[in-house]
Amino acid sequence: MSSKKSNNTLFFVIIVLAGVLLASLNYKMGTDSNNKDMTQEWGNWGETDTPKELSIKSYKEALEMSEKTGKPVFLFFHADRCNWCEKMKVETFANPDVQKALNKYIVYHADGDKEKPLVSKYGLKGVPSYFVIDSKEKVKKSGTGYKDSKSFIKWLNRKSVVPRR
Repeated sequence: MSSKKSNNTLFFVIIVLAGVLLASLNYKMGTDSNNKDMTQEWGNWGETDTPKELSIKSYKEALEMSEKTGKPVFLFFHADRCNWCEKMKVETFANPDVQKALNKYIVYHADGDKEKPLVSKYGLKGVPSYFVIDSKEKVKKSGTGYKDSKSFIKWLNRKSVVPRR
């Protein structure tokens, strides 16, 4: 009798853990709690579904475009393992007001796990991290951590602040 009860408890625990795992995979794969595909809403922001000047494929290209257009570069460091980075992409950057504000910049997304020279160059301590730089790579301002749309726009519109190093 006790063995059957313990098997039922084990089965219940396994089902609950499987549910938690599936829920976390759903979030990581870009769906919200209503199973709405957020990647459709966000698209590949900064990669393919944006105006040409925002579809930057390399850091070098971002600097060249900045030089050519006179726009500063918005450099966003992220990592695949970072849930806060994903949250910023899906929620903050999907906001139309944020997208409008970022039209004043050349936007480049840098994978902090893959672009080690950039991580070193900007003294990255964690992700998400973001910088506004000019075409000569001079840092105008920097920020770290998740920001919702309102906080991000406020940060973006602040006067340039020389970061502490």
